[in-house]
Amino acid sequence: MEFNIQKNNSRLFLFLLSFSLFIYQILLTRFFSIIFSYHMVFVVTSVAVLGMSMGSIMVYKLYNRLNKEYIFITGAIALTISYMSVIIILYSGVTANGLIINTIIVAVPFIIAGFVFGTVYRLLSADIGGLYLSDLVGAGIGLLSSLFFLEFLGIYRTTIIMVTIPMLVITKEAFGKKKLVIRSIGSLIILILVSLNFLPNTIISQIEKDFGGFYKSNQSIYQKAKNGNMTPNVLFTSWNGFSRTDVIEIEENSEEMYITIDAGASAPMYRFDGTEEDLIKYRKETGYMPFSFGDVSKSLLIGVGGGRDALYALAGGSKDIIALDINASTIDAVKEFGYYNGNLYDRDEITTVVDDGRGYVEENDEVYDLIYLSLVMTNASQGGTYALSEDYIYTVEAFDSYLDHLEENGKIGFLVHDQDDMAKIIGMAIKTYENRGITVEQALDYIAVISDITKMGENNFHLSQPVIVLSKSPYDEKALVSMNEFVISNNFAAIHIPGIVETTPLKDLRDGSLSLDEYINHFPKNISPSTDDKPFFYNFEAGAPQLLRTLLAGLIVVWLLVFFKHLLNKKLRKPILFFSVIGMAFMIIEVSSIQRYVLFLGHPMYAISIVLSSLLIGSGIGSLISRSHLLFKRSSVRRISLLIVSTGITGLLMYDYYLSAHIEWPIISKAIVVFLIIFIQGFFMGMLFPKGVSMISNLNRQEEIPLYIGVNGIMSVMGSVVAVVLAMTIGFELTLVIGITMYGSLMFMSDFS
Repeated sequence: MEFNIQKNNSRLFLFLLSFSLFIYQILLTRFFSIIFSYHMVFVVTSVAVLGMSMGSIMVYKLYNRLNKEYIFITGAIALTISYMSVIIILYSGVTANGLIINTIIVAVPFIIAGFVFGTVYRLLSADIGGLYLSDLVGAGIGLLSSLFFLEFLGIYRTTIIMVTIPMLVITKEAFGKKKLVIRSIGSLIILILVSLNFLPNTIISQIEKDFGGFYKSNQSIYQKAKNGNMTPNVLFTSWNGFSRTDVIEIEENSEEMYITIDAGASAPMYRFDGTEEDLIKYRKETGYMPFSFGDVSKSLLIGVGGGRDALYALAGGSKDIIALDINASTIDAVKEFGYYNGNLYDRDEITTVVDDGRGYVEENDEVYDLIYLSLVMTNASQGGTYALSEDYIYTVEAFDSYLDHLEENGKIGFLVHDQDDMAKIIGMAIKTYENRGITVEQALDYIAVISDITKMGENNFHLSQPVIVLSKSPYDEKALVSMNEFVISNNFAAIHIPGIVETTPLKDLRDGSLSLDEYINHFPKNISPSTDDKPFFYNFEAGAPQLLRTLLAGLIVVWLLVFFKHLLNKKLRKPILFFSVIGMAFMIIEVSSIQRYVLFLGHPMYAISIVLSSLLIGSGIGSLISRSHLLFKRSSVRRISLLIVSTGITGLLMYDYYLSAHIEWPIISKAIVVFLIIFIQGFFMGMLFPKGVSMISNLNRQEEIPLYIGVNGIMSVMGSVVAVVLAMTIGFELTLVIGITMYGSLMFMSDFS
């Protein structure tokens, strides 16, 4: 049966389906960030997206058996049912700890979407520019919309919107084909879905709170408390585009509650009555040490969390405290429980700010007596899409910036998790001082390190929450004596107090018997200094983690299993390589660009939304123009590749030599500049996919198109993994250069004949 549908309807339907599919993908990252650790989120989502390729390849195999006329109706119905089924299964929590079963389940909507897209691309290959435009613009707007929906409507209403969109396709298509029953049922379902948005907020809040993965995941603080025979109660829940934030009360511990981010990372919120007397106990913790000496009148607390840092600052006598956190819900949670914490964040001494720590420091000219970072995790802990971005608060360049924003005798304090964190911070600090013209031996006069000690058996001891304090100037004798007295009076361990206590290997650095490189290699784990180009502070493996390397190897095996026999066919070889290159190169540039602009834009959410949406929308418009505008319609692959290389290098140079020097610009100005730079790159990058499809169509080989869509999809997923693996090995700048070079390699490719 012939496919009988208007071209404009096809563009609209692809736009809507792509729009809903991107919302689905963002929702998955939100759900899986709670269920799994962030590397697992990346793995599960990447493998699930492979379903798009599998669906398209199925079209290549089954095309002649399909009823093409009803592809949108049947596809949208299947997509709606699969969306609802997946959400119900995930929300119930029955698969909370099953990696493989979750991957299979969540891949189903992607497979269905890939089947629909592959069918339509083959049927209407003459309109490939318009279809690709609809696909990419739908994805770009879907990204922006999903972040907006999550931030302002919540996860429940965002899910309802996602499920409603395919129903719009079903109903409109049924009108065109005069299918009264389908039209009536579709309209009724839409009415029901819309009405569900108007449930009382108390019911919606309870539904959002009852996400089963939160309660049943093995990584959940809630589940760990239950496993420890404690009685946890969830008192507060808030979903936004950043995280799920909860406040958990443990009945057996009345002195503190726990604020959890995505179920796993937690920060304590202490019971505090607001009096000076109740602050005394905080002066006996290792984390208080940076506040125990010198002037701390003006303090900046980065990643303030549940407020422990603020209590240290108050106990130390700070009168001007900036309490900064990147997650607004964390601050809201502390304010919600003011009766418990003494209205901590409403005190006159404290000003709360929602912002990225590094960005806030560099965008302001303020100087501080103390900049304090206590157990601050990177944004990698968010998982999913954000797993493609890292924070910049723990890099050598960040330490240098912090020192620049201190008073002459100011200091930076770090409260860290364990010895690995401590060793890495010390190495980075020495490297920072070295970059400022201070020798390794001299740098040890600027560094102090103490720790609590936990006994782990008869003769085994563990450093517990070490504290590192870096000074802008060498410590004077008064400061050194104060630190030593603090250690002795509280029975802590002094790791390094210049001239008083110096232990190996820092003692060996001091006397010159150990170089900085030898110090770094002294430890069994990778403690190489993190930089803005390689900002993976919490990666202690050499290069990329084994999990990502395994995933990459698996993707290569899948690619070979699916396409190796096709590569033996000379007719198919060149198109397969072409679509492989543009799929992988696109994702390498996308991931690298997102990361590079996190620092400039000041927040990972800004970078992801602006870079990815401008890249997708630019590519979509470039796709349409390449098919309709005479100038570009006649352009060869070589000419387009040259344009991509030129714009890519221009964007790279603009960032390195211009944008990085203007981090203080207002966010709207930065967003506009980044959007334009990435849009222009994307405009030319988007031309190659339809160009390739056109070359296939010109050879009257339309039946191969779904195969190449599958190739492109698999290589896109592989490209995102390759980008992260390369970045962890050689840095994001060289990774971006590799992506640009891959596009440049197409200048040596002629047509497919």
